Amino acid sequence: MPTSTLHAHSRVALFFGAAAALALCLWQAATFKNLPPLASTSVPVSLPSTPLPTPIPPAPTPPPIPAPTAPTLPPPDIVIDPGHGGTDPGRLGKDGQHEKKWALAVGQALATQLRASGWKVSLTRDADTTVSLLDRSTFANQRPRLLLVSIHFNSGESGASGLETYFSWPRQPELMAKLHAAAGLSAGAPLPPDDSAALAASIQQAACAATGSRNRGTHNRPNLSVTSRTLAPAVLVECGFLTHPDEADNIRSSSWRTKLVQGLASGITSWLTTSGKSPSSSPPSPDNISGP
Repeated sequence: MPTSTLHAHSRVALFFGAAAALALCLWQAATFKNLPPLASTSVPVSLPSTPLPTPIPPAPTPPPIPAPTAPTLPPPDIVIDPGHGGTDPGRLGKDGQHEKKWALAVGQALATQLRASGWKVSLTRDADTTVSLLDRSTFANQRPRLLLVSIHFNSGESGASGLETYFSWPRQPELMAKLHAAAGLSAGAPLPPDDSAALAASIQQAACAATGSRNRGTHNRPNLSVTSRTLAPAVLVECGFLTHPDEADNIRSSSWRTKLVQGLASGITSWLTTSGKSPSSSPPSPDNISGP
């Protein structure tokens, strides 16, 4: 075949090949144009219709609770109880003076003497005021006390004279139960040790020696009001007879009362020393009441 003819056939083949390729491209373009969009592959998120609650922070850890500590009580002291007072005059002396006056004078002087020796002392009354018998023992039982000494003067026939001291033991069971409750002690708890008989003997001996008075001894009176209702060792001292001519003169004498007070103080401190007590554990500080 002539060369010119071959070239002619080649050009025709190329033309038809190009035309076919162009047609294919146009068909593909039309096909892709009409394809539907691809579905989304992301997961749909549904939002809540109401807002989410605010997160509550965890409660803070409370601090540790400290162990309870026992209440701090003041050191025990001596209670001086001047008898009678106010509307209760007590015994009447031959000079017209009532017992309440001399009981207060001796009680105040005794408190001063003991404080000078370093003891802490409380008075159930420090003036001419009325204090009931129950209030006296209630005051003494408000907190621990070393002892109670109640000051009184006697009366009787004109020949009766001398000093005598009373205490109360054993205490009545029903009264002990009330004392337990009043002191906040559990039922059956042991009461503070009582040595009232020894305290009475110590005071009686020292007071009689200091004044030269007749020694009428010590006496156990379980039903005596103040001494039987006081938790601490307690005594009542009858410091002489207002109805005896000589003793009434002595009681009016400040020098004789000074001897009496020194004897009472000596008997008290002697008993405290024997009991192992000392003023170092009981600093002096007045602590008085003047009424119920």
